[in-house]
Amino acid sequence: MRCVTTAILLLITFLNCALPKEVSLYRRREQVRVRKRYQRYTLRSLPVLIGSERIWIDEPQGRVMLRRNEDYTIDYDTGEILFLMPVEGEMVVTVEYETLPFKLKTIYSLDIFRSKGEIIKAEPEPPPRPEEGSQLRMRPGGELEVSGTKTLGISFGTGRSLTPTQSLRVNVTGNVGPDIQVTAMLTDQDLPIQPEGTSEEIQDLDRVLISIVGPFFTATLGDYQAGFEGSELVFTPKWLQGARLRLNSGGYQITMLGAASRGKSGTMTVRGVEGQNHYRITADGRYVLVIAGSETVWLNGKRMKRGEENDYVIRDYGDPIIEFTPKHLITSNDVIRVDFEYIDEESPYKQEVYGLGGRVNLSNGFFQADYALQFDDKSNPFEPLPKDDLELLRRDIRVNEEGIRLIPPMRHSVWGISAGGNWLGGTSFDIEMALSSLDDNTFSPLNPIKRGMAWRGSLSSDGEKIRLNLSARRIDADFFQIGTTPQSRLRSEYESEYQTEGFSDTLIGGIWKPSVPPSEGRYELQMSVKPIESLQMDTMLSRRMDDYPDELDMDSSRITWVQSLRYFNPALIDLDFEHIYGRNDRMGRPDYLDRSDRLSLSRSIGPARTELEWRRTEVEDLNPEGEFDRSRRRSQLGGGISLLEDRRISFRTKLDLEKIEGKNGGRWMRESFARTASLEVNVEGGSLDLRGIISRRRLSTISSGTTTVNLADISFRMAPFDRVVSLDANYRIDRRLAPRRREIFVKVPKGQGNYVKIDEYHYSEDYTDGEYIKLIRTVGDFPVASVEVSVRGRVQPRGRLRWLTAEVRSNVVEEQEAGDLAKLYTLRSLRTERTVYGRTNNRVRVELMPSEKVRFGLRWSATDSLNRRTNYRSRSLRIRSWRLSGDQRISDRLSTFQEAEISKLKERIVDQGRIAARIEERELTAALGLRNRISGSLYWEAKIQHEDNSGLDRVIASSKTRARMTSMIWSVNYSLASRGRFMVSYRLGFGRVRGEMPLITYNLYDGLSHEVRVSADYQAYKITDVLLRFNYRFLSAKGRPAEHRAEVEAVAEL
Repeated sequence: MRCVTTAILLLITFLNCALPKEVSLYRRREQVRVRKRYQRYTLRSLPVLIGSERIWIDEPQGRVMLRRNEDYTIDYDTGEILFLMPVEGEMVVTVEYETLPFKLKTIYSLDIFRSKGEIIKAEPEPPPRPEEGSQLRMRPGGELEVSGTKTLGISFGTGRSLTPTQSLRVNVTGNVGPDIQVTAMLTDQDLPIQPEGTSEEIQDLDRVLISIVGPFFTATLGDYQAGFEGSELVFTPKWLQGARLRLNSGGYQITMLGAASRGKSGTMTVRGVEGQNHYRITADGRYVLVIAGSETVWLNGKRMKRGEENDYVIRDYGDPIIEFTPKHLITSNDVIRVDFEYIDEESPYKQEVYGLGGRVNLSNGFFQADYALQFDDKSNPFEPLPKDDLELLRRDIRVNEEGIRLIPPMRHSVWGISAGGNWLGGTSFDIEMALSSLDDNTFSPLNPIKRGMAWRGSLSSDGEKIRLNLSARRIDADFFQIGTTPQSRLRSEYESEYQTEGFSDTLIGGIWKPSVPPSEGRYELQMSVKPIESLQMDTMLSRRMDDYPDELDMDSSRITWVQSLRYFNPALIDLDFEHIYGRNDRMGRPDYLDRSDRLSLSRSIGPARTELEWRRTEVEDLNPEGEFDRSRRRSQLGGGISLLEDRRISFRTKLDLEKIEGKNGGRWMRESFARTASLEVNVEGGSLDLRGIISRRRLSTISSGTTTVNLADISFRMAPFDRVVSLDANYRIDRRLAPRRREIFVKVPKGQGNYVKIDEYHYSEDYTDGEYIKLIRTVGDFPVASVEVSVRGRVQPRGRLRWLTAEVRSNVVEEQEAGDLAKLYTLRSLRTERTVYGRTNNRVRVELMPSEKVRFGLRWSATDSLNRRTNYRSRSLRIRSWRLSGDQRISDRLSTFQEAEISKLKERIVDQGRIAARIEERELTAALGLRNRISGSLYWEAKIQHEDNSGLDRVIASSKTRARMTSMIWSVNYSLASRGRFMVSYRLGFGRVRGEMPLITYNLYDGLSHEVRVSADYQAYKITDVLLRFNYRFLSAKGRPAEHRAEVEAVAEL
């Protein structure tokens, strides 16, 4: 007990200490000032995960990604980066990479359980190098490793109050005793930012967790997924924020938990749309924020795996859209189900969860009892309820006089017992019973308490050749587990039952189910026979009964019989046959029969593998009404060939034929016919890398004619002639959902926002003087066809032409509503009246370096965009820009540089059907400077700069504006030998402004203006790595008061 107390005290101490700060516990981001080609830089956190780095340069035209082995090389063991690209003056390069979450850069070990008589010999150690930090080695019996960040900052200035800022992130892992391990992830931040769901494992940056594991207990505090192991009817795993304690002693186990629920449980089942791979997650039709990683996705009863290399991704849990990867071409015959947890913005109550469970493990079995309680805290609502609404809820009236739905607090409890065991070596049983109680309005004594019961049981016998299994369950309509909804209470059985009972839902009449769940019972007998190793025969007989409320008139029952045969012989053939027969009754009368037959054959011949599958699904209406007959039949025939799988060159092709027929006058008549073809290619080797998936589906229906769906995801990379020439290309087409969004800018105190307002339609990012924050809300979706194309070509000769570098980039993104898809996919129809969002960006860059002392660069870019997704407006933009730069070294210390850029912009904004703005703008910037490097760490710069902006808005009369400004800028930079830097600059400007168009005059001042900037960074290596930052800005200009702003920040990294 002393060990546990000491561990908790240590964790509390860490929370109150000035520990370091980092943006992410898993991803690190650093900025590097690159001043010359072949500059080296060592990353601060090791080890670097292979292939995890993303390196880019932020330019006015957008982010420019650097490519490994072309623009830089990296040593993942040492973290050293060598920049290979030519450098224009000074470039700020951002490096983002992944490192292990609990790995320490600097390790501090403390043996807090050292015996009193033990003497530690003090031996002198050499002072640690800054790159390595310090390390003290102690006994492994009491070692803690601490990493993380702590930030303290103060900002103040003219017209601003003194504002302190602080943040904390810390990781602790290690042992505090011989048998006690501590793991902790702590933060004092509560950011509404969800991680991306583009990988199988999600790294939740804001997760708080303290876990203490001992020989007889496990204690958890913070964010965790709770549930009772071994129980299916009491508590389904659910994300909570709170505490959990598990005690283990011999064969006894006790689990106690108390927490606040992170969200509510939800479920959604939708039918696929032909060719559409994006589907929004909603709760009862409402847009919601989904808790990251809480979702479970099924496609046609098969559970999907998250990840770009797997089945689906969710890029933004705040705007949750399931994006199926190109491995799946979704059709109207597909059924998609999602179980998830979400944050209910409409709920006025905090929801709490408590649980208690006990388990006794016997020699041949176990006995378990569990209790779980979930309720809304009505005594502390987020917002006080009006007295009139409270009185209505007490009378169990849930709509007020204004017609607004009132949400009452609820209380839901479930308790259950379960037992299991085995005897005679191969016979086992498992039973469970649970009772639930739901009070859906704890304010009122008038509403009835919904009580339900559920039980399940199974008996199985395993022999060498024969396996038998008997299972049964019964669930009342008012019963559902903690952590589920009434529609998702049988989540664990969904996959198997869909394959045998739900396969015909899309044929017989859709997937609609009433919102009121039934009382259901299901009984199943399975037998599996395996006479020889390569042959297996299975049969299953089941009966299911659903009892709905009488007013729905939907009581039903079903008998299902499944037979299957599997034969595996690698030298001959693999055969899989399955036959399913089902009879459905409704209200005691025959309703329909459904049958499914499937035959699958596969054979491997050398490096090739061939597959052939035939399937027929048929529904026979046993109770037709006049000419309305629900009988339908779907026949499918598919085949595929895989060649050279798991090699550098692989090839896979597949063709499926599908026919759907319906009965008319007792005769089968064709309703639709579809052909689906797919091709997957993977080529790796030498200078060529090609990966691609292409799918095409052509559907012909009697009622709607012919429709074609295309899906492609192709990436190509080639670098011949020893990488003198490199070519990259990516091409992707699909159908998706383009969110319709509403952007709202909210004013906040100056300096606390991210944007400044220029005019009604324009806001500019400004983290220094920002007075606005941007809120984004999704209000709808556009079903669109999309195409994304990117091409990059680069030439960097060697030998006599090594002074020349040329690069061409082109990127196209286009999303359109229904239109001519052939023209869209071939890029012949861009930014039309059907476009929801479109953007084309072309860039050409040429660099000339005839000698080490002379360098010239020329860059041209063209951007055209059209956006109809935001604020119900249409915004089209056209930008053309030229940039010329040069750098000449006069001597080893003295150099000159020149910069010139000219850009032209045309913007058209249509708001609510009227032209709100037609802006034409021209910007010219030219600079000539001199740089003198006094020493390796000190240099100064002086340059003269001229800016000339002019423009007008043709919608507004007399809007023509011109702003010119000429400035002299002096700056001094001093580097502190890998410890930091110091920079001071002064700008003296004189401008002339004619006109009042804010977009033109922003950041250009009339008359004389003065601006002083001072910034300093210093890295101190003492007890821990401490980065001290200071930034100061002074601005004085005609027509505005003098402004001062200073920021002081200390960032400690452990």
